[in-house]
Amino acid sequence: MKNPRYAGKPVYYSDVIVRAESSFRTFDDLCGAAWAYNEPGSHSGYNLIRYHLVAAGKRNGYFGRVVESGSHQESLRMILAGSIDASAIDSTVLELDVARNPSIIEKIRTIAVLGPSPAPPWVVRRSLPQDVQRALRREFFGMHSDRQGAQILKDAGILRFVRVSDDDYDPIREMDRTAAIAEW
Repeated sequence: MKNPRYAGKPVYYSDVIVRAESSFRTFDDLCGAAWAYNEPGSHSGYNLIRYHLVAAGKRNGYFGRVVESGSHQESLRMILAGSIDASAIDSTVLELDVARNPSIIEKIRTIAVLGPSPAPPWVVRRSLPQDVQRALRREFFGMHSDRQGAQILKDAGILRFVRVSDDDYDPIREMDRTAAIAEW
């Protein structure tokens, strides 16, 4: 991602946010709070939070009320509307939402940053012909060198695409195993 916080690496964060006027100052203040997660398949909005709670020795039931919002954008909307107290928002999603609507930044506050985590990969179906897969790789990996491609990346807040391997995602698998064992 382009933002300097990523240091040019294929990573992202989970920004734990609350309304700007909220009395919550740290993650530890959220005990008993109304929490939204986007969906159980999300690392940044669900898995990483479960892992963080286990690592911090927090018991299941830490939050007072937990709701599934369906998306990071909906969790953000719920915070802004005051229907929940806090949520973990994918940092790249939050940055794009703030870029599109700068007034959001005055209405929220980040109280914790979890991560970094390996960035989600861009993938294609295995059944796609090999020559098409190679052509897509070539285009994506060279996109930052092309004027039009560089503009598309810039508009999306992306610096460039880089190769990753399946092993790069082992930390996510380990976090999921840890949280599952602890029955979070």
